[in-house]
Amino acid sequence: MILSGYVENDKSENGGEKVGVVSVMFVSENKELVSKKMEEFEEKYPERYFMVYSVPLDTELEELDHYPSIAIFESDFK
Repeated sequence: MILSGYVENDKSENGGEKVGVVSVMFVSENKELVSKKMEEFEEKYPERYFMVYSVPLDTELEELDHYPSIAIFESDFK
């Protein structure tokens, strides 16, 4: 799976406050397709951080020692 993390200005009623966004962009068992998509996303969204993460299927990810996540720190909002 490909995860994306970035900070954007919130366009809702929060007055333009910065918001950290983490999203799942793509999921596949095909490693070549994941690599191709990763290149496409990096070209399309150069300001974002991307991460490829392999996980077992049919598994509650929170039960693993480490599962897909991206940390967004307070300094990222400055």
